[in-house]
Amino acid sequence: MKAYLIDATNPKNNGIKEVNSWEEIAPLLNCDMFDVTKIEFEETGTKLNVYVDDNGVLKDPEDIVWSAFRFDLDEVCLKAILAGNLLIMNSDIDEKGTELDLTEDQIQEIEDHLIEVTESKNNPATILVV
Repeated sequence: MKAYLIDATNPKNNGIKEVNSWEEIAPLLNCDMFDVTKIEFEETGTKLNVYVDDNGVLKDPEDIVWSAFRFDLDEVCLKAILAGNLLIMNSDIDEKGTELDLTEDQIQEIEDHLIEVTESKNNPATILVV
C-alpha cells in the first residue's frame, strides 16, 4: 500500500513509500517497536493512521526529534506530540481489513502541513503540524 514517510532528521527521505506488510514498518521508522495513532486534519476532517516509534519519547532527551504537534489555538496549548520518524497511511480499509493507498488529496494535505525546521540540534528536521 502507498504510505507517506516523514523522516524526522532527513527531509530528503520524505515521501511516498510502498509498504507491503507490517514487517516493513519498523525498519522505515528506525525502531524495534511501533504504535499507531490517528490524526485528523480539522479543516477537512481527513483521518489518517500514523505509525510511530513506540519508545520515541523515552530516548535520551538530546537525541529526541519531535516530529508531530497538534495545537489547540483556542486554548493555546499543545495537545499531542510524537517523536521520531512517522509513517502515515490511509485509515480507510478494504473488506479484508487492509489499509487502502493514500489518495493524491491525502498526500497533498500531508505535504501542506509539513514544516522544515533548520534551527534545531538535529539540523534539519521535519515537523507535521496537525
